[in-house]
Amino acid sequence: MVHFPAYLRSGDRLVLVAPSSPFEPAELEAAVQRFQREGFRVEVAEDVLERDDYLAGSDTRRRTELQRALDDVDVRAIVAVRGGYGAGRIAARLDARRFLESPKWIVGFSDVTVLHAWAQSIGVASVHGPNGGGVGRSEPEAQAVMAMLRGEATEATWQVRAASSFEPVSGVAAGGNLTVLAHEAIAGRLPSMSERVVFLEDVGERVYRVDRMLAALVDGRFFSGAKAIVLGHFTRCEGRVDGRTLDQLARELEARVGVPVVQGAPFGHEAPNEIFVQGARVRVTSTAVTHCFGTSPD
Repeated sequence: MVHFPAYLRSGDRLVLVAPSSPFEPAELEAAVQRFQREGFRVEVAEDVLERDDYLAGSDTRRRTELQRALDDVDVRAIVAVRGGYGAGRIAARLDARRFLESPKWIVGFSDVTVLHAWAQSIGVASVHGPNGGGVGRSEPEAQAVMAMLRGEATEATWQVRAASSFEPVSGVAAGGNLTVLAHEAIAGRLPSMSERVVFLEDVGERVYRVDRMLAALVDGRFFSGAKAIVLGHFTRCEGRVDGRTLDQLARELEARVGVPVVQGAPFGHEAPNEIFVQGARVRVTSTAVTHCFGTSPD
């Protein structure tokens, strides 16, 4: 059973966090202002702009900031300002006890996949979608996040293409960034994908590296029991030097896993980066992916 946090209303508290890589003050300010215009009370830690090379401060700083937000019973949503890298360094030391007493929405993508996997492992739904930086930069992304957090977004349908024809299947949404999921599998933190529709995207990985990660997840039986696999944007991943294409990998993945694989879903590291709710029910056909953000699609 998946628990869905309460939707937000004007005046509710929302915390912007930096569990991964650093960002510029202007990026943070734009995110704060956009959420404030929506009527939310936005909070950030005083040390949120700290830097430790490619990290947004020390592991202790980032874990303390995130744990405080997870524990606070009055917080209704936690939004990562940026992905990048670093959430995996603190995930093993997160405490879920108070979060389970008062679940709240975790919002973001890319490295935030670590937190989505963590939420999935304890049975709480989360929002895979634009980080706070995207909300501050793009009004369409901002509107999509706001509609989701307010409970105004009820269903979405994406047009996709299939590796081969198949009968419609349904399952529960899970997944995110392929590289992060592969690393979570190595760390022993990747939840079961049984009965899941697995969403995958990535950026800046050569085709052979995508192949290597998919092959390792297949051989490790991490797709065991999955209902389907939905491939989003694989941005800057395909090049002439490798010869093989992502289309070939999709066909091979379908043959190896034995479940439908569809491509062209609009989420990941380029526009549009549309929302799906991890834990919500999803229906997949050879031409479309339909997901309801709190209930099962018909």
